[in-house]
Amino acid sequence: MLIKRYKRSAKEIIFSHIKQIEDRIIEPSSLIANIPEILIDDLNLAKTITWEQKIHRSQKLETLDIDPAPKLTPNETIHGSSRLIELQSLCPFQAFMEFRLATKEPIKLEPGISKINRGIIVHGALEHFWQKVRTQQNLCQLEPTQLQKAINDSLEYSLKKLELPPSLYKLEKQCLIPLLTGLLEIEKSRQPFEVIATEKTIQINLSSIQIKIRIDRIDQLTNGNTLLIDYKTGKNLPSIFDWFGPRPKNIQLPLYSVALRSIQGLALVQINVGSLKFKEISLEELLFGLRTIGVAENNLRSNITWDELIEHWRSILTKLASDFAAGEASPTPLSPQVCKKCSFGPVCRVSCL
Repeated sequence: MLIKRYKRSAKEIIFSHIKQIEDRIIEPSSLIANIPEILIDDLNLAKTITWEQKIHRSQKLETLDIDPAPKLTPNETIHGSSRLIELQSLCPFQAFMEFRLATKEPIKLEPGISKINRGIIVHGALEHFWQKVRTQQNLCQLEPTQLQKAINDSLEYSLKKLELPPSLYKLEKQCLIPLLTGLLEIEKSRQPFEVIATEKTIQINLSSIQIKIRIDRIDQLTNGNTLLIDYKTGKNLPSIFDWFGPRPKNIQLPLYSVALRSIQGLALVQINVGSLKFKEISLEELLFGLRTIGVAENNLRSNITWDELIEHWRSILTKLASDFAAGEASPTPLSPQVCKKCSFGPVCRVSCL
């Protein structure tokens, strides 16, 4: 009945079928077997040339003019995380696809516990631990058995949230107990501190974009200074050079610094089977990164204060947010590595050289 409807739907109807699959010859369906065959050359179809054929024949790349994306409209509200600004810096097209078109990369299934979930477990356990212990003095006063109980309780608190199978639950706990124990031994050797905030949620407005972030931890030192701490469970820590330039490779700590405003120090904590590290980053180190990359591109003085550095970062991040709001969505990745991690290649079709 469907084929009969097709036959009646127009004056001229063309049916086609597969002729061959690998070494097998395929006959037409019996539903269309009585229709006379005609060669494609006899159809007098208009000749079209694809972009691939044009490029191949001309032996040169074609330049296409791409219209800019539409600006954010007054009734279009974007609520983003630090990832929005990060993608706008790495490649505006990725930011447009993910936050304007709401296109998400498919979740990749991994054996065991994913890297994201392991990070969630570590963050949750450390949040629970420091909410109970609070200060370095209290940490140092814990007996070994008390410390192990506190670590065990914190891990169980965090692991239960994921509802893992018993086998994975046990393996993950066995893996993380020595890691957290080693990290807390490093914490004992630091100058005295008090943990004044863990997993602190802050909202910040950049241009017309509202960004919601979560800061892992804030310590207050005995001299009154505040130290912003970010946990990293990956194999590599970001470089200070990644935080500078008009389009930084990594915007997380600069964004956190702008949101928190009153800080006098940054620290990265690496929690990985291959490396346990507590790395404080001084203003002098940051100024070295600024002199190497930032000064040449932004005409800044090489010797500035914490407040001036934060204002510098604010101007960079605000510019990125303004570009996003203005519809800047060009496929201009910072490096080939950005393209390798991108899932929108079939849409953008830009080849990173």
